[in-house]
Amino acid sequence: MKVMTKFIRNVGSVLLVISIACIGSIPFFIFKEGIQNLSVAGYAGLFMACFLTNATVFLPASGIAFTISASAVLSPGICCCIGGMGTALGELISFYCGKIGNKAAGNRMILEKVKKYVKKNGFAIVSLFAFLPVPGFDFIGITAGAGRMPVYKYLSACLIGKTLKMFLFVFVLQKIYKI
Repeated sequence: MKVMTKFIRNVGSVLLVISIACIGSIPFFIFKEGIQNLSVAGYAGLFMACFLTNATVFLPASGIAFTISASAVLSPGICCCIGGMGTALGELISFYCGKIGNKAAGNRMILEKVKKYVKKNGFAIVSLFAFLPVPGFDFIGITAGAGRMPVYKYLSACLIGKTLKMFLFVFVLQKIYKI
């Protein structure tokens, strides 16, 4: 009976993670065209566009394009900060998927190694990958959540990396295209 209860709990946790990932992606599909127009709605629109594009789990969407287009008509520095905040907060979805999915993890030995690695190197890894323009950052968020990284550390690391990435892209493109 104990084994069956544990199995049901694990299946329930996995289904919950999948549900959260799917629900987090719904606004992107429903309001895709509206999200693309949000960056012209000022700073609040930019924040929402960046948040929603990064709230999708495993779907290739980026707030960089919105930040770049908004910075052409609004203050570039403020756009970078707002874009960084929106994208960092959007990444919390994958973080919490990892935190919830941690309960369903089958191999506890691997999970303990992940926890130890995240505790030792988590902030630097999250900051680095948040800065790099590579797809699949959701895996980092899920790993950080599963590794029990404190949410304030994860969010701080995301905010630093994502904001620096926004500044880099916006100002490099402004230099290249003389915007």
